[in-house]
Amino acid sequence: MNPPIIIGALALIVAVCHEASWWKRRHWKRLPGRVVDVIKQTRRNKTSYHPVITYSSEKGDRQFTSKYGGNTHPKIGDAVVVMVSPDGESEEHYSISNRWFISGIAFCIGIVLLGKGIIEL
Repeated sequence: MNPPIIIGALALIVAVCHEASWWKRRHWKRLPGRVVDVIKQTRRNKTSYHPVITYSSEKGDRQFTSKYGGNTHPKIGDAVVVMVSPDGESEEHYSISNRWFISGIAFCIGIVLLGKGIIEL
């Protein structure tokens, strides 16, 4: 067993799964939203801040808490982009970091570790 190959392959699987989840959202509408509050979550002694976002849709004004959080405190009143499913029942906070960070990091780690594992064979 070659650990770099195994971990590299798992990282690439994570990247592909993350991309697939965003690919499924390609037909979702992009609407303007605004941060109205911030929820502080602490897990394993690490704090993250999740924006509470409001936006207007065909079904009226809606509000949700983003599942994407970070170690920086979003500013109340900040403009954001919200992606809304065609049926209007699901929404997602869209940003460049939410969209590309997980895929990009997982892909890079996967390629590096696979390369290292192949060289060590």
